[in-house]
Amino acid sequence: DDDNNNNNNENNNTHPDLSELDDMMKELAQQMNIDGNDLDQNNAFVDGMMQQLLAKELMYEPMKQVAEKFPQWLQTKQHELTQKEYDDRCKQYECFQELLHVYDTDPTNSELLLDLMTQVQDYGQPPPEIVREIAPDLQLDENGDPILFPMPSSTGATDTGSGGGDCVMM
Repeated sequence: DDDNNNNNNENNNTHPDLSELDDMMKELAQQMNIDGNDLDQNNAFVDGMMQQLLAKELMYEPMKQVAEKFPQWLQTKQHELTQKEYDDRCKQYECFQELLHVYDTDPTNSELLLDLMTQVQDYGQPPPEIVREIAPDLQLDENGDPILFPMPSSTGATDTGSGGGDCVMM
């Protein structure tokens, strides 16, 4: 268990937690000569944004849908994945279950929710097959990452950002 905690801590070092963000904001404020009152307002703004982005009303249903589809996906894909890939996907599924538990028991705990979201991402995007079932209109790139702002090509087709479309900059 200590090894898992150490691995999670090592993985999380690439993603700032809320206290690190607070420290970065203070350092930025010092560099910009912003006084403490302005910094408190900025921190309140960032905290409010985080709470909105992690709000149960926004995140719970998609997380629940992924968690419901994950066991069947794991069963279907078990023999296609390496043991490490399978183990990582099982851990990712556990993270989704933990997220749902926190949303059910402590939905305003932004720091814990952010930590769990980071852990989910440490194992990559959720399986593209599950994402396509939940959001069939969402376009994914070759890595399974969502394409949030597809660019129209000069032919009228939508360029998915994979380099296949014509550039329309003038």
